Formats: sequence, C-alpha cells, structure tokens
Amino acid sequence: MKALLPDLVHAWRVHRATPVASSIAVAVLGIALGFMTAFLSLFSDLLPHPHRGFDAADGVATLVAQMPDSANPVNIRFLERAGDEVSGFAAVAGVNVADVEWRDGAKVELLTAETVTRGFFDGLRPRLALGSGIAAEDHRDDGASVAVISHALWQRHFGGRPDVIGQELELLADAMASNDEEQVEVGPYRIVGVAHPDMEGTFRSNVDLWLPAEQFMPKRLTGPLANVGLGNFGMFRALVRLALDRSLESARRELVSAHGNGAFDGLGQPDDARLQLHPGVTLDPGRQAEARRQVGLFTLVGFLVVIVAGANVGLFLLARAPGRRRELGIRLAVGAPMKRLRRQLLVESALLVAAATLVGIVLALWLMVWFQDLAFLERARFSSVSLLDWRVLAGVVGVAAFVTLLVSLAPIAGLKRLGVIGATRQVRARPGAFQRFGGALQIAIAGVVACVVLGFVVYLLDLRTRDLGYSTDDLVVITPSFSGPVFSADSADAERTRVRRERQREVLLQIPGVEAVAFGVPVPAGQVSATFSFRLSPPDRPDREIRVALASADRVFPEMLDLRVLHGRWPDVGDASGHVVSRALAEAVFGHVDVVGEVLPSIQGPGLSEPKPVVAVVENVFFAHPEKPDDPRIYSESTFFSDNDRILLKTRLPLGTLRPELDRLIEAGDLEIDIAHFFRPRDRFRELLAPDRGRLYLSMLAAATALALALFGFYGIQRFLVDAGRREFAILAAIGAGPKRLRRRVIGTGLLLGLPGLVFAGPLGYLGLAALKPEFLPDSTPALAIVLFVVVALAVLLVLTSLAPARRAAAIAPAAQLRED
Repeated sequence: MKALLPDLVHAWRVHRATPVASSIAVAVLGIALGFMTAFLSLFSDLLPHPHRGFDAADGVATLVAQMPDSANPVNIRFLERAGDEVSGFAAVAGVNVADVEWRDGAKVELLTAETVTRGFFDGLRPRLALGSGIAAEDHRDDGASVAVISHALWQRHFGGRPDVIGQELELLADAMASNDEEQVEVGPYRIVGVAHPDMEGTFRSNVDLWLPAEQFMPKRLTGPLANVGLGNFGMFRALVRLALDRSLESARRELVSAHGNGAFDGLGQPDDARLQLHPGVTLDPGRQAEARRQVGLFTLVGFLVVIVAGANVGLFLLARAPGRRRELGIRLAVGAPMKRLRRQLLVESALLVAAATLVGIVLALWLMVWFQDLAFLERARFSSVSLLDWRVLAGVVGVAAFVTLLVSLAPIAGLKRLGVIGATRQVRARPGAFQRFGGALQIAIAGVVACVVLGFVVYLLDLRTRDLGYSTDDLVVITPSFSGPVFSADSADAERTRVRRERQREVLLQIPGVEAVAFGVPVPAGQVSATFSFRLSPPDRPDREIRVALASADRVFPEMLDLRVLHGRWPDVGDASGHVVSRALAEAVFGHVDVVGEVLPSIQGPGLSEPKPVVAVVENVFFAHPEKPDDPRIYSESTFFSDNDRILLKTRLPLGTLRPELDRLIEAGDLEIDIAHFFRPRDRFRELLAPDRGRLYLSMLAAATALALALFGFYGIQRFLVDAGRREFAILAAIGAGPKRLRRRVIGTGLLLGLPGLVFAGPLGYLGLAALKPEFLPDSTPALAIVLFVVVALAVLLVLTSLAPARRAAAIAPAAQLRED
C-alpha cells in the first residue's frame, strides 16, 4: 500500500496536467460504462430468483401452458393430472388473484386475495410467521372457511397480536357469470395462520390473504355457470415443487417426453400450447424470457461500446506518450526497473477507469429507471432493479478490470521502444501493435453495431410500409364497455343483434361528418381482439386439427375496411347459408384459394357444428402487429359474442370534436353504450410499433457512440503518426515529393491500417445479424446487402478521417523541419 500511494499521487498529477483531455476520456468511458451497467442491472433483475416467501425455494418452479404470445391459465383438472402423471413433481398447485371486500362492522375495506388450490400450503410450503396453513381437507367444496392473512394485514389491523388466530373475516366477492353487477356473501372466514413478512404474495406483492380455491370459488358461481363446476375454468397459474431426488432438467425432460406434442389432452388447452417448466416463480415466463433476451442484447451492445471506449482511451494515453518520453527515460536512467514503470502506467490507467466507473454508476442510477419505461420492455415485470445486486457489482468490477488492462496495454507496450535518448533521431513513424490492434478492434465493433442498427432500420421500414390487407383511412374505433354477459348462444340473438346495430347506426349517422358505421370484432390495432378460437379438421386429414378464429362482422364491415374479396361475394344481410373464410383457412383446409362452393367441415364450437359451403374467400390481414398475421378465420354476420361488437366510424372529424358528440348522444339516452376505448387505428399502429422504434433508437445511439469513438480514435492514430513522422515527410518533400503524393501516402497508410478492421467487420456483422434472427429480425432481412453497405460506408469514413492528417502532412515545411533537426 505504501508503494501504491506515490503511484496514485503521480497518476493524479499526470492526468491533472491535461485536464480537458483527461475529463473527455473519463466522460466517454463513463457514459459507455453507465449504459452497460444500467442494462446489466435490468438483466440481473429479470433472471429467475428463488422466491423468498417459500421454504427451500430452489425447489419451486413455474409450470405453464405456453402460447406464442402468452402463458395460458389452467384449470384444476389440469393441476391434478400434472401432479399424478409427472413423478418429478412432489406437489402441484394453482394460484388465482381475486378482489374481496372485508366488512368490519360499518367499515368496508377492499382486500387482495390469492385463491390457492390443494397442494399450495402442504406442498409448496409458503413461509408462515404464526399458526398453520390451509389443510388439505379444507380444500374440499364443503371444507371449512379458513384463511391465512398477510403479515402486513396482521400488523395493520390486528396490531401483531397472537390472538388473531381464530378470529373471523366477513367477506364479500363479486359474483361470476351473473347478468348484473352483484356481490355475494361468501361468509365468515376463520384465520388459521399469518404469513411470513417475506411472503408478500406469490406472483405480486401486497396480497392481503389466502383462501382455499375449491371452497371459495364455487360460492361466486351464479346464473348459467352455477352447474358447470370449478374444474372447467382455466383461471389458475401453476407452480410445482420438485421431488427431492429430481432436478429441474430431469422433471422437464419427463414432462416433454410425456406431453411434448401438446398440452394435457381434454383439459381446455389449445393445440399450439406447449407445456414448459421454468425455474423460480414467474407469472409469464415467456414474456420474462423475451424481455431478458432484449435486455441481454443491449447489455452486450453496451459491453461492445465499452470496449471501443476503452481502446479509444488507450490510444489517447499512447498519443500522450511522446511527451512523456523524457520523464520515463530519466526514471530508467536513475535505476527504475521496467516493472516499476509498468506498475506506474497501470495505476494511471486504473485511476482513469475508476473515475469513469464512478461516473458510469451515477449515470446508471438514472438510466436504469428510464430504461424500464422503454416501449420494448413494457411487457417485462421488474421487481427490484438495483446496483447492489452482487451479480451486477461483480459484473461492473470485472468489466472495469478488463478495461483497465485494455487501457494500460498501449502505454505499457510502448515501454519496449523507450530508451534514455529515446530514438530522437528516428526518421519514420510506424503504428505500434496496440495502435493496429486498437484501431482494428474499434472499426470491427463499430461495423457490427452499425450492421445491427441498419437491420433494425430495414425491418422498421418494412413494417411501416407492409400491406395490412385493409385500409384504415378516416377510420375511428369505439370499444364499448358492456355490463352484461360477454356472449350468449341464444338462437334469437341474431335478429336482436341486427336490430341493435341498425338502431345504433341510425343514431351515429346523425353526427355531422360521420359517413358510415360498421360493427364487428376484431378491429385494426384493437387492444382486445375479442375473438374465439375453435378446431377444424381438413376433409383429407381427419387426424389433423386446425385452429380457426371466429370474427363478427356486419355487411358494412368489409366495405369500410376495404377487405379484399378474392373469390365469391360477401353474403347479404341475414344470409347465413355459407361461410366467408380467409385465404389462410382456405389453404390450410383445401390446399388452394378458390374454394367457393366447397363445403367447410364441421367446426367444434357453439352453433357452428353444421357443415356449410364457402361463399367468399378474403385476403389475409394483420389486425394486430404487422409481423403477426391473422389466424385462419371465419367471418360471420352474427356470432355468439356479437354483443361484444366494436363500432367503426368512417369520419374525418378530429377525435376531440367527435367525442363530445358521442357523449351528448349517450347522456341523452339515444346511444346506450359506455365508451371504454376510442382511437384511430393509424395512431394505435404507431403505438404498436413503439417497441420496434425503441430498439432502433437505442441501438442507433449505441452505434453512433461506437462509430464516433472509432473514427475519433482512428483520426487520433493518423494524427499521431503524422506528427511523429514529420521528419520523414520533410525529407520526402525535400527530395521532390509534392503535396498530392504526401496526401496519398497518408490516406493509403490509413486504409492499410483500417483494412483489418474492415475485413473483420464484414463477417462479424453478418454473424451478428444472423444471431438476431428470428427473435429480433425476420429471416427476410438482407444481411449480405447490409454488411456490404456498412463495409463500404466505413471505408469511405476512414478515408474522410484521413484527410485532415493528410493535409497536415502536406503542409510540413521541409526547410524549417530539417533545420530544427
């Protein structure tokens, strides 16, 4: 430590001698480290963590029926089968969140409850502070009404008194499937336990109590669903506890082996659902994995920018070396060993990197909050993003150590060419090993990041210009709030639907500027598609099932959206003699598009079992994100969920002008709806593309930083070589070399110096684009064209950065330079 202190003092003096340049180096490296540290913090938070609320939490995992875009909730029969059929599971339980009201005398308080199935308390073993969990016998439909309350509720309302055990909570809950908004008294629940402070909730925090689902949920079933039974409702998120002698991987293999081609048969899961097992407790592991991949990508990009910045700072220190040749030469002459000088240069680099790391940490404190709000991370569920995570701290320390070595490599390597006199009579200046390595590294990384950015640019341009299959010109969508049942299979609903639509159409057409009104679902860029999927088997493949989506659309719907009818014609109002199908459905079932007149097989769904001929084929559309084409679809004038219609208006009126007119009609009782959402699809599509734009803008920022640093570093090398080789240029000019020849010599040297970086930038950029497919970029991305463009553009930029040093070399006056020598 005593030997280190003088080195630190001397390093501070060296950097203080060039305050502006040293501050720029610290700022550049600090920004790069801050960018990487912020994303590293987010990435660490998205990693699976053992849930602190469970005993032996390493053995608790999440079981999901994974769909392409989300994880499906499951029913109780699914949970029971999973526990029986996979020997690697010691316990399986489901969790559902419900809001209940607690009536405490005249006071009513809204509480958040987790309704849990058998196996939660006795199998998953959540931690308790007092009392016991819900026993297995209490999970019967006729079991005791018992509850476990949270530690926060115990402290808040019961003062932490131990006599809370045995007290009762008078609870009310919303009824399910009733035709009006009513509450049912689910009865008094006796408190049997208090959760540990770490058990704030399973998938979310601030849960107030836990109730037995098998006993609690049937009390909420009223109306038509009262006789259906709880086992048929997919409403639970599944957790498992692994058997003591089994690992997560072995249980996953057993699960895939038994059900790798789909979910448990007959348990309400779609055909494209896949059973997956994930470590830890995660509400939607698929979304978390997607967010983790996104954050991991930008953490890697940040690390690449850090490398470029580190190489740049190393070149800055190397460029400062000629001015220190006298100092270091004298220290060698008076007996300082080479090891001592290397340590001094390493300390100087470490001090610079330490200062940059502090700047980066301060910057990361702000960036990691801002990054959580980025559009492409809106689906992520962050819990406690922090720099204090040991993995984040270890990563920052490791990167700082790596950058310190990278920065110190150049000046340390330069010691080999140092002498007491120091080669003051050298004629030629040639780049050293670090200059060649650092320049090539910066250019190669800048090329890779530029290829990625250009790939995102091409992809976004393609999305913005893609043919969606319909027109949204002058279109406004109204999503009403419905208080009644979502769907009904009453045979008289078709006529009632037509009457309701015509009545609302007449009212809405009274608004000046509204040209047409249509009804249907789904709608372009709608937040909720409100469609239902069924299964259909092709005539020649009865063993195969196709997932078919059903759409509700009146006669004006296709005209307003300008849906392209490829074959046949859209049926008249009230004509239910045939099906209108999408191109995707025609190709999936019949193998070709012109299928008008062919009979569509029976469909497994309410009111759709009767085979009917196809009367029209419509072009495929993109109702959601332009990258997600619509499912094979059937359009029907009236469906069993037509009461959930969206209203489409063709109008050029601004939304601010149209909304007061709609409110006026609603208040007058002429329009019997409540508006939940009100938007123009073209505006909503901009929101749908926000995640893609967010990735693009952030990667553009990283690429601009890396490219600017690389070009600045390359310029610095060229400038250093010209200044160090002034004697050579003076001699060449003295023997007849003109300014053009000197400029060509500098530019040629620059291209040769940058050639290795260009050579590596091409294949590395291509590999980088290939690694992003198909997760972030489509397979159609022209990777080769992008790489060629980037390499050529980099070559041009290298020439441009060589122009100023070339002019400087051509301006050297040979007489003055040689006279000084």
